Amino acid sequence: MQKYILSIMLCALQFALFAQTELSLSDAIQLGLKNNFDILIAGKQQNIASKNNTYGNAGALPTFTIGATQNNNYSDNDNPAAFINGLSESHTITPNANLDWTLFNGFNILSNKRKLELLEERSYGNANLIVQNTVQGIILAYYQAVVDRENEKVLKQVKDLSRDEYLYAVTKTDLGAATTFDLLQAKDAYLTDSTNYINQQLTYRRAIRALNLLLATDLNNSYLLTDSVLPEIEVYDYNVLKDQALSNNENIKLAMLDVAVAAQDIRIQQSSLYPNLRLSAGINQEFSSQSIDGTTINGDDFSNDFDATRLTYFANFTLSYRLYDGGKVRTAIANAKSQEEINNLTLDQQKQTVEQELLNAYDDYNSQLQLLGIARESKENASLNLSIGKDKFSSGTITSFEFRDIQLRYIRSSLNQLSAAYRVVQAKTNLARLTGTILE
Repeated sequence: MQKYILSIMLCALQFALFAQTELSLSDAIQLGLKNNFDILIAGKQQNIASKNNTYGNAGALPTFTIGATQNNNYSDNDNPAAFINGLSESHTITPNANLDWTLFNGFNILSNKRKLELLEERSYGNANLIVQNTVQGIILAYYQAVVDRENEKVLKQVKDLSRDEYLYAVTKTDLGAATTFDLLQAKDAYLTDSTNYINQQLTYRRAIRALNLLLATDLNNSYLLTDSVLPEIEVYDYNVLKDQALSNNENIKLAMLDVAVAAQDIRIQQSSLYPNLRLSAGINQEFSSQSIDGTTINGDDFSNDFDATRLTYFANFTLSYRLYDGGKVRTAIANAKSQEEINNLTLDQQKQTVEQELLNAYDDYNSQLQLLGIARESKENASLNLSIGKDKFSSGTITSFEFRDIQLRYIRSSLNQLSAAYRVVQAKTNLARLTGTILE
């Protein structure tokens, strides 16, 4: 048995040697906002949407290209009827610059630019939603670790108590004041409490790893958590919460942006009903050289080399208007309007969903507050009962079975209080997320 006790102590010492850093909830949130992978990915996606929001992508700016063409021609003429026979060659280089600019296309450019702005705003909303969900996850993971740590303390307290009872039973058995049956009962209780304590240590370490995963830090990091799980009691007015949710809830705001994007898609499709005016302009500079070496029709030798240049520039306007396309534009407009109606229905559905979730969360919060009050009273009662029971057991007034039952009630009440406190924090955090105030 002494070897068993020693192994438990060495195991506890091993995990106590891990370097521990003090970590408050606010510090954990700041660390998560800086390192969390989902937040970093959302930031990159938001950056992409921001870069896409330009007048160039909307089609408002001209396209300007430059290039050059180089041609080489060789001709060896042997035709008695030709005025000159022989070898001739010509070389030309033609650099050019061209501009193509849509001057008007039925307000398509303005609609596209507005759509890009809305998509950028939506990307920001998506990122904000991810941040809110991540912060909620960090809060719950942090307090879950706190609860598991406090559970560990409770189980250690009970384990130490049952250890003392076991050692006391050993002494009484050696003196003949207790039976072997009493000793076995005390040993069984100690072994059970030791097992529960070791399992709770494992649960706590897993909770810390889950927190480290959200913080995107080393999974082996160990912390001294400084915040208590016992929440501050707040009384909420449902009507105030509802107004906050309808104004600030990120899912509702995203649904509203979808409606606005659908309205721009209608305008984009309607732009095809208007005339299209384009400007095309350019300049070409041709440099050529020609060489002829041959004979004339009279048999005289002929040779000539000369260079030439030619400059060409133009500016053309093209006005076009689509008279008929088989109803494709009208169909596209009708489909865009249907999509807008769908998005409006989705917005109404999202508002109702949020309101339902808020009602449930509000009801859950108030119920959990009542349960926490009951759990606190139960814990106080069990703690006092344990203290009295310990004295009675030492004096032999109650049996080991009765005292063990008192211990078990103390364990249950202590764990129930911590669980109730965590559920209050969980409900409170859910209210903050739904009302969009979790980052405040």
